[in-house]
Amino acid sequence: MDINWHFRRQALAEQFLDAFDRGSASSYTLFAPRRMGKTEFARQDLIPMAQERGYVTVYVNFWDRLDSPDGCFLLGLKDASTQLSAAKRLSNWFQTINKLGIKTPYGGIDIGTQTAESENLNLDLITGGLDEILGIGKPVLLILDEVQHLATRPEFEPLVFALRGLFDHHRQQLKVVYTGSSRNGLNTLFKRKNAALFSSSQQIDLPELGSPFLEHLSHAFFQATQRHLRLAECQTAFRQLKKIPYDYQQVIDILMRQGGTDIESVTQCYIQEQGFSDEHADIWQSLKPVDRAVLRRIAEDTINGLYTQSSMNYISEQLGLDAIERPTVQNALNRLKNRNIVASTGYGQYDFEDPHFKDWLLQMADNE
Repeated sequence: MDINWHFRRQALAEQFLDAFDRGSASSYTLFAPRRMGKTEFARQDLIPMAQERGYVTVYVNFWDRLDSPDGCFLLGLKDASTQLSAAKRLSNWFQTINKLGIKTPYGGIDIGTQTAESENLNLDLITGGLDEILGIGKPVLLILDEVQHLATRPEFEPLVFALRGLFDHHRQQLKVVYTGSSRNGLNTLFKRKNAALFSSSQQIDLPELGSPFLEHLSHAFFQATQRHLRLAECQTAFRQLKKIPYDYQQVIDILMRQGGTDIESVTQCYIQEQGFSDEHADIWQSLKPVDRAVLRRIAEDTINGLYTQSSMNYISEQLGLDAIERPTVQNALNRLKNRNIVASTGYGQYDFEDPHFKDWLLQMADNE
């Protein structure tokens, strides 16, 4: 018996594609922290639905080859060729890319050492590949996964410039979904003056999963084991895992192998084995005192901005000072952002990139 463990986010996929079909949007930016399921959504929900609607889909993951985002793009174009006719796959471009080969963490042939000459060749191949696919006349959906990686090195800017020109020229036919797991990384990419590729994209946070997701996995669990899980206990476990689907799925997998239905106990063991507390303690110890004070304020404050008088008073009191200057707080905030510990969520508002770290810090404060 085939058991369907994948929980479909059909409504979200329809939201994207309906907007593309109407022409009311040409791109979206989808944010979610790591392990929240955005890649699974893109590959198992959005792509199949788009193909059913007649789109040619191109999926690019910039974490496949961290040193060569253009190589990642070529890999995505090569994979997309399977959707094309046999005659189209015999074109000069596809013959060239097949001879060249692409190396990924999962195997393949290396495209060679990255040089200025090879970079220009790769950019030409990317432009040519998209032109080949767009030349079919069908709408094209391009998904750029972990796109914030393009902002990590200045040598990636030529690719950003090339993509910007392509997207502007083919806006009517080419629809783009950018995904990212770092708010700070995406913010950096959006605000770059030299290569502001994504400033016009509509930004959406991947919605949190709730009871329907838990019920779906509980049903699959019953199909696999003939054991029932209580919804209330599943909800408690999911909250303890900060509603991270990947971690919850790992807990379900452990429970399947160990037997029984005590999901709360397995969840506690999983949290301890992951070493969240040790990792957070190490980060905390590495911070400057002012960085810690700013981080405490961000963790405890959910209403006021960081630079309000009450926040400035809080930070100075944490440090045993009569007052603190705004630039000192700004420097501390920049250090926290550069380490991807916090990110901006709006004007004057900040939050943790890792919800486990925030919870750890609040628990530590309660125990002091």
